[in-house]
Amino acid sequence: MRKAGTMRYGSSTFVDSGPHSIYLHGGTTRRKIESGDLVVIDVHPVVDMYSADCARTVACGRASDRQKELIETYRTIQKMIIQNIRPKWKVGHVTSSFTDAFAAKGFGNAWIPGPVHGVGLEFEEWPHPSHYSAHTQLEIGENWTLAIGHSILPVKTVGGVKFEDTVQVTADGGKSLTCASTEDVS
Repeated sequence: MRKAGTMRYGSSTFVDSGPHSIYLHGGTTRRKIESGDLVVIDVHPVVDMYSADCARTVACGRASDRQKELIETYRTIQKMIIQNIRPKWKVGHVTSSFTDAFAAKGFGNAWIPGPVHGVGLEFEEWPHPSHYSAHTQLEIGENWTLAIGHSILPVKTVGGVKFEDTVQVTADGGKSLTCASTEDVS
């Protein structure tokens, strides 16, 4: 990230593995990452004084079929929402889109709502519907910058999965600012 222009980090980097991967922002432990763990990496680079929020989930070693399914499900849903988000959506529509898509895939009981927040001078800023329920009614404007995919999909026997990208909302859909295209989300 430094080679790409990152000046500093806007917050701590979170690396949560195994049983800790089910937490949104895990704490520091002495636990070592083990083969078979899902590992959630959440970084917050700052470029030209503007923050970004980016998370990826990987498996340490070979991923199980269930882990692959969770990773692919989250990635596919996030990509669909980034492609479809438009100005005039209500912030709450992002949450309901994620919720409906996860429920359709059988993960409705596991999904924790709160997949969107603003990004700008801070890595988490207004609108922040997980903290302020009134923000769900805000209408998204063109060129808003949002983190899409903020929430964890926790499956206790498998681990947690999270993909998050900083996205500029355009009339044609979301434009990822943290990867070259939504095809690159991996």
